[in-house]
Amino acid sequence: MLVTVAAVAIGVAWAFLPWMSDPSAPSAAPVAGEQQQPVASAKSEPVAASRRGDDAQTLSGVVVDRSGQPIAEAQCSAVSLARGEHEEVETGADGAFAFSAPPPGELRLVVEAEGYLAHNEPADRDARGARRIQLKKQPKVRGRVVDATSGAPVSSFVVALLPLDGDEPLPVVVEPPPGSAPFAREDGSFEVFAIAEGPHALCVLTERGTPWRERVDLRADDSMEREVRVARGVRLRGRVRDARGEVVVDASVRLHSRDGAQTAAITIADGSFALSALPAGSYQLLVLPQAAPFLQLDAFALDANEPEPFVDLSLPLPASVSGAVTPWTPGSAAEVVVRHAAGPVRRGSVDAATGAFALRDLAPGACMLHVERTEPTWRNRVARALAQDVDPVAAELVSGADTAVQLNDVSATLARVRGRAVGLRDGDPIVIRAFCESRPLPQSCEGMLRAAPQTDGSFELDGLMPGRWRLQAMRGDDVVHWQLLDIAPKADLEVVLSLR
Repeated sequence: MLVTVAAVAIGVAWAFLPWMSDPSAPSAAPVAGEQQQPVASAKSEPVAASRRGDDAQTLSGVVVDRSGQPIAEAQCSAVSLARGEHEEVETGADGAFAFSAPPPGELRLVVEAEGYLAHNEPADRDARGARRIQLKKQPKVRGRVVDATSGAPVSSFVVALLPLDGDEPLPVVVEPPPGSAPFAREDGSFEVFAIAEGPHALCVLTERGTPWRERVDLRADDSMEREVRVARGVRLRGRVRDARGEVVVDASVRLHSRDGAQTAAITIADGSFALSALPAGSYQLLVLPQAAPFLQLDAFALDANEPEPFVDLSLPLPASVSGAVTPWTPGSAAEVVVRHAAGPVRRGSVDAATGAFALRDLAPGACMLHVERTEPTWRNRVARALAQDVDPVAAELVSGADTAVQLNDVSATLARVRGRAVGLRDGDPIVIRAFCESRPLPQSCEGMLRAAPQTDGSFELDGLMPGRWRLQAMRGDDVVHWQLLDIAPKADLEVVLSLR
């Protein structure tokens, strides 16, 4: 029988058992939907008499289906949680099993049979004795795959059953996931099994059709029928060249659909690429070369009724940006971050002696620039949190030209407040917090501008922007004392907070 994608959950019955590195350990649970040949029972090594003692009690029972019929050749494993030891037996024609000398200590009993969900239960020593194990059949999905236009069966395809967590949205699948079941049937029929109950994504991929997916709620012992109508897809081919007309190798060509799906291909030696089984519609096309400006095309349309498209894509002439960081202290370490409006980010180092910088081979278009100091200080951590939201510089990069900008070093303008909380008692859970009254701060700064006083009441807050601030001494949610401060750039202030 066939291997389904439900096999991604393979071994779920064993997941929490602390197996030791034992070459005689049982194999993983059978792959869902796979009809396996009967395997001879693996016999355990004889258990030493000194180990048995009072623990040599028999663990036995019978394995049946939901109708009470015995299940033969079910694999039963008694696993010791403490030692990692185990013993395996198979049920007979009457469904019965018995362990003559199960491992000592706390046990778990794991029962597996072809076509049934795995069963896992505790088998504590006090509970040993004959027991009745009822197995549920694996949920099954069967159906046919047909062409959505003609209704003719599709003979070659791949089916995947992906387990979902509650209301988790359907995954975007453009390539066969591990454990998918391939089919080659003239009538387009398929039959797949799941190894667990609950919600699943049923996904069907064909060579030329668009990916098909549906949410299915599976229950043990149930069989679900589905007709999968696959729409014909579009194949896109093309070639990528740089601004000089040279082919571009190893560039990533990506198509982003409105529902979040992404399909990608890499250009080969002649700069060409191919993307298959694409749904008709509007896309964003993005070309990301290894060392050249990227290309972005919005509203890139694919029409299933038109001939197969071949596109020649030319990368733009690169742009560059240069300038200096001010104020600048020689010996400092920093990077300039260029964030393009289309998403890609580039970084370039700043000259430690002069504060000058230059970035080449950038994509033309709108971007935002800011400076990040790289020394591992608390002030620089605050500055990095502030830079993207408070003081970025906007620039329009021009193809084939250099754009000059001056960037502000946010870290160099920040201030420090030191002080003492007078009247602090031993064990008093006082926290000093700073709130900017002049402008809202980005959420990324939440919790960074606070300090717990030392035993002598001293505290320090570093990384405050110029402007008006409110200092609050707080005991839990209660404000014990507050004070307003007007803070100048690069200030170093000392304050006293009275808690009496």
